[in-house]
Amino acid sequence: MNADTLPVWSGEHGAFTRLVIPIGARKWDLVSRGRNYELTVVGSDFDTREIFTRIDRTRLTAVSGEGTLYLTLGCHCQAFADTEDGNLIIDIREPAAITLPIVVEQRPVPLELPPMQQQIFAANIARAASAAFIDPLTDLKSAPNSAGITYQDAFGTRTDLEMDRTGCLPADALDVATWGTGEFQADMEDAISRMAEGFDSLNDDAREALARTYLYYGLPEEAESLATSPATRSIITALLTGHSSLTTQSSCGDIGHLWAAASGAQITDPAAIQRTFRSLPPDLRNALGDRLIVRLIAAQDLSATAAIIAMTPEPTKLAHARLALGLGDFSGAKSLLLAALDSEQAGEAFDLFFATKPQISVRDFEAIAAYAFTIRRAPEYGEKISQLAELASQSGLYAQAFDIAPDAALPDIVRTLVETADDAEFLTVALTIKDLPPPLQGLINERLHRMGFAAANEL
Repeated sequence: MNADTLPVWSGEHGAFTRLVIPIGARKWDLVSRGRNYELTVVGSDFDTREIFTRIDRTRLTAVSGEGTLYLTLGCHCQAFADTEDGNLIIDIREPAAITLPIVVEQRPVPLELPPMQQQIFAANIARAASAAFIDPLTDLKSAPNSAGITYQDAFGTRTDLEMDRTGCLPADALDVATWGTGEFQADMEDAISRMAEGFDSLNDDAREALARTYLYYGLPEEAESLATSPATRSIITALLTGHSSLTTQSSCGDIGHLWAAASGAQITDPAAIQRTFRSLPPDLRNALGDRLIVRLIAAQDLSATAAIIAMTPEPTKLAHARLALGLGDFSGAKSLLLAALDSEQAGEAFDLFFATKPQISVRDFEAIAAYAFTIRRAPEYGEKISQLAELASQSGLYAQAFDIAPDAALPDIVRTLVETADDAEFLTVALTIKDLPPPLQGLINERLHRMGFAAANEL
């Protein structure tokens, strides 16, 4: 049986030299012979021609053999082997030095650090505490660094390293408009090809480039696991959650205003936001539009809201509904929100619809009930169906309200029926509902008696 020939890739990584061999599921063995090691992979030979094109001979001085690979080390090093994703990874490094403690019979001297190092030291302790790595004995909190961003941001990372003394990120750190050409296929192929250039490790620059390409095309979910810089990760968080540490960038120029607003900061310069938004690629404007519209509505700037909607290539029905509500067009807003129940924003549309407490028709009720049916297994179903039942009763749709009302909503619906229904409506419903709890049935019977009828169970 012929042996498979496996390529041996190599790379320098500062503190260690790495060899990577794609072995799949083959069995392997690495044996130490002093400074030399012998590697065997069952049923395989090795192609070592490219090893020393990527590394020098400081740690690994020679490689030989075919069926068995002989590694000759040139330092007081050790070779550590493990497998990952079908690759055998051998790291050649110096063993970690072990320092024994020196015991002295004297009181410890307090550690004296320069003020800046004290701040960094305290902030690092606070980061570890906030991540539950340590349990400090004192109530230690991290102070904002010179950029005004604390160490407990969304990613638990130090972001001050990328900032100048004013706390502003470099313009290119947030300038998403420059991260693509508008040719999706070409941009993606270029970014992915960079990811494939390193054989033995993931290149952080390549990962960052691919993440930025995804963001240019409004795809934060795809970028989330790739981004390596804190600024890019904060953009992703802003797009996915509407909150991030970029709130501090509101005084850092037009781009800073936009990302600060998208991250939840109070809007101070709507014109700057509009200028930057206009320069963004279309897909990103679609992804970001709703987020900015919410902030601008909260700031009661309806003119800027309308401008953002006009610059969004595919504005959502929910965006138009928010503007309609801001302008006092409740009828138009209601129609838009009902239409949005068929979109990915159905949950937000439902909540906004009920926040306005509109009167609904039978047709409206049927549309909302159809949406509620699609989430009947979701935890929020009980609350939403109660809201719908109460709104239906307040709109005079008593029979529909009783059809769907859970037990928790019955008291309000019965009281609404007794207090607001005209006699004909009340009789029609009161004589058809059954199995009400005694206190609620008592409310029904009291009104029947006032109308000159016997109790419902006696009719």
